Amino acid sequence: MIAPAIPIPRSMNTVIFRELGLIDYKEAWDYQEQVFNEIVAQKTANRDLADTDKKQTGNVLLFCEHPHVYTLGKSGEEQHLLLTEEGLKAHAATFYKINRGGRHYLSRPRATGRLPDPGSG
Repeated sequence: MIAPAIPIPRSMNTVIFRELGLIDYKEAWDYQEQVFNEIVAQKTANRDLADTDKKQTGNVLLFCEHPHVYTLGKSGEEQHLLLTEEGLKAHAATFYKINRGGRHYLSRPRATGRLPDPGSG
């Protein structure tokens, strides 16, 4: 279960911090896409509103940990992944094709990373 948002006041902006805990990579990815799409939808809706009626989208910061995962970006090729399906299972790792740039990437538990905030700009 995903924890509720905790707003953190920061000058005139708000950062919405969400701790997702230990979560499968794909589940976290799908949730990030959902948050992004909600922000884009609100910004699109704001275009047709008077300034006084526009809704703030805020800034979202997601923290999570997931088990070993290999990702393959748009410019990657599957033959560069040197593990078979059995090898992935032996390492308790999963593999996902993703829609980002880059080739391939291994992410291990307890690794930290930050993705660009879809609400900024």
